Order: sequence, then structure tokens, then C-alpha cells
Amino acid sequence: MHTEEQKEIIRKIAELQKAVEDRFNGQYPEIFKDLYTQVLTLTSQVNLSGSAETRAKELIQLQRLKKKIAEVVYTNKAYQVAVKEVTDSYKEISKLSDDYFRTVIDGYKPKQELYKAVLESNIQFTRDALLGNGIQETFARDITGLLKNSLIKKSSQKPFNEALKHLIEGYKDQPPILQNQLKTAVADSIMISNRQYLEVISEDLNISYYIYSGTIISDTRPFCAARAGKIFKKSEIESWAKLSWSGKMPGTTKETIFVLCAGYRCRHSFFPATKAQFTLQEKRKEISNFEL
Repeated sequence: MHTEEQKEIIRKIAELQKAVEDRFNGQYPEIFKDLYTQVLTLTSQVNLSGSAETRAKELIQLQRLKKKIAEVVYTNKAYQVAVKEVTDSYKEISKLSDDYFRTVIDGYKPKQELYKAVLESNIQFTRDALLGNGIQETFARDITGLLKNSLIKKSSQKPFNEALKHLIEGYKDQPPILQNQLKTAVADSIMISNRQYLEVISEDLNISYYIYSGTIISDTRPFCAARAGKIFKKSEIESWAKLSWSGKMPGTTKETIFVLCAGYRCRHSFFPATKAQFTLQEKRKEISNFEL
């Protein structure tokens, strides 16, 4: 139900988001080529097969070690540059989003100070997720979890080292687990950032209708497949937060669903639509049902 102009703008946004995500992911092997050795140096200090008392003390120290592992990641210069490339793209994406709003609202002009503040907030959100405390959950959690399990089982160093290598560098045809987790964190940060920008402006403009926009791929959630390309009233979208579906993010409420959408790795967004577009959609439904 988009106009051709709207489709073209959304296509450009989606292509830019995907290109930024792919470039970041493609740099993983080079950025983290020394990560296994660096983490191994840190974790080798942990006595995995000591006495019960020794291992208990090691378990207590895991939180401190978790911070050190995260620091290895976010102090990596190449990684910092890659994160900056992600956040630098937000300005271009927001400009394209402004172009979209001009197709919905006659005479639309961005409120420079407000929307600039939203953009800066989104950049900081991503930096926190990829360079701040978020990296402890994305990267360090699984490594310290592996350590915890090894301590509890009184494991030797060799099986731990092998499992750590699989986490960071992958195994045979399997990609690194940590790379997949980081891919999800980057993809979600990119999508959530622009959804936040869209939501703030939509609220400011009292938008009441939205089109659930995004591509359908082989592993698209049924939740998304049933809604993609359709226009809904704001109140109906808010009611979806009460539903359950695979991949739904914790904290999805009627207030946050416009930002979190269908959850992890969701590539859909709520773009504003007009009442006229919604009315036309409903009339077409009536005609289609009548013909049946």
C-alpha cells in the first residue's frame, strides 16, 4: 500500500542498513584475529581443577574477569572504528526517514533540535550496546559461563581451551558463536535506532496509522509474514504486545512495540501511513471478500 516514492525510500533505507551490517560482520575475522589468544591469556590464570575451596574463590572472581574480557573487546581499535562506521550511518538513514515523512505530511520540516537529540541518543545507545556494558552480555557472558561450568565440573584446561576456540573462532563449517551473537547485537542496534527515530517523529505528528514494512525471507517469523505490507491503526498495533510469539523481546509493551517490533533480528519497522491509504486498503479488502 506504499506509493512508489515511499517504496523507493524504504528500499534505500533497508539496503543501507543491510550494507552497514554486512560490512561490520565481514570484518569480524580480521578484527578479532588475536582474540582467542588474548582471552586465553586471561582465563589461563583460573585454576579449573583445584580444590573445592580454590574453585569457590575462582567462581567469586568471575564477574571481575568478565569485565576484563569485555575490555579486551571494546579497547580493540579496529573494533572501535567498525562501531563508528555503524553509528555514522544513522545520519544518512535519518535523512532518508525525513524524506519518507515528507511523502506523508505536507510541508513536513524536521524539528532540528529535537530530532538531532534523538539521533545523538540513538548513537549513544548503540555505543553502550557495543562498547559499554552491553558487550559484557554479548561477548563476555558466554566465556565466563564456560569458565563457570568448567569450575563446577572440575574440568582440565584442554577441553576448556577447545570449547573457547569454538566460541571465538568457530568449528569446521560452524561460524563462531560469539560472531553470531555480535551480528544480532549490531543488527538489532541498527534497526532499533531508526525505529526510535520514526516513533519520536510519529508521536510528535500524531500519526494514527502505520504500515508494517520489511522484506519476507525464508526464516521470517509467522508474526511478521502475517502483517508485512499491511496498514494498521495505532491502537491495534499496541494490542499486539499482549500476544506471544517466537523471538519476542522481553519488555515488549504497547509503548515499546513500535521500537522493538517482532524482536531479535527483526528487519521490519512501522512506517507512518495516512488515513486515506488505510481506507483504500479496507475498501480493497471488502471488494476482494465480495468477489469470493
